[in-house]
Formats: sequence, structure tokens, C-alpha cells
Amino acid sequence: MDAQRWLNIAELYQSALPLTPAERDNFVATNCGSDTVLRQEVCSLLETDETSGEFLNEPVFELGLKLLVDPDLKSAERVSTQVEADKLSGTTVDDRYEVV
Repeated sequence: MDAQRWLNIAELYQSALPLTPAERDNFVATNCGSDTVLRQEVCSLLETDETSGEFLNEPVFELGLKLLVDPDLKSAERVSTQVEADKLSGTTVDDRYEVV
């Protein structure tokens, strides 16, 4: 796929994100017309966004600290457990790094 095509897909995806699911369907249908490949690409991105849950809402730094401090956490707990930075302060990670 060429760069212009990807820009078009990204633009449609970004424009559809703030819409409700019903509005998204109409928006994609209207803007993609009979281009089924374009429609599939945009819909695929929108579906992926919906299924990502709250994963991207948690700061990566905090998630990384949770994994370093307690690598035995199950994946569901890794995302759902809220870590307060204060609790990690003073913790030594991998016998080399101190969280300040």
C-alpha cells in the first residue's frame, strides 16, 4: 500500500474515533463508498481500538515498575492493579536500581 493510501486510512480512522459506534458505521460507509479494502482497513483499526480496553490508559512507566517489582503478577493484575508511586519509592529493582 502506498503512503497516500495509509494517510487516507489514518485520517478516516482518526475522524471516526470520537463518534458513537452507530455514527462510525455511517461515517465509514459514507466516506469509503465502494472501496471495500479501505472500509476493511478503517473498520479493523476501529475494532482494535475497542478491544484494547483500558490497556493504553495506564502510564507505561507505572506498568513497567509493577512488572519489575513483582514479575509474578498475572497479566490481568498487571493492568488492573493501580500502583502509587509513593509505595515504590525506595524500592530496589534487580539489585541495581533504586526508585526515587
